[in-house]
Amino acid sequence: QYDAISTNGNASLAAYLALSNLSLIERERGRIEELSAHHSESLRALGGEFSDVVETVHGRGLLTGLKFRAREDALGFHGAAVERGLWLRAHAYHEGHRTVLTKYPLVVERGVCDFVLDVMRGLLEAKPWRNRLSSC
Repeated sequence: QYDAISTNGNASLAAYLALSNLSLIERERGRIEELSAHHSESLRALGGEFSDVVETVHGRGLLTGLKFRAREDALGFHGAAVERGLWLRAHAYHEGHRTVLTKYPLVVERGVCDFVLDVMRGLLEAKPWRNRLSSC
């Protein structure tokens, strides 16, 4: 009973969640690997297609990010993506950091990945954050 009310006694819950994730990975391994490869390859293709703003693609699988050539583009892209409903992470708070990352849950489906990639492509084509900067 003490474990249930203690702020630091929830090791059993954390262990249960970790084991559940391992079970999910084991059970869904093929799907996760296929989707990881699809997402990573697609994001690398986007990086190559839009090399005017994207310097490189970092990461692997579902944890992949676009490293932008300019910090302002990384932050602008991130803001525009959030406005479009994407939950991406921007690492651009230190000098030299200018990467926008995807962080999908293990249960993500291909349709969600394709939606995210389509929105990212549209943003890279239109670069709407640059229009806002130039109109200020």
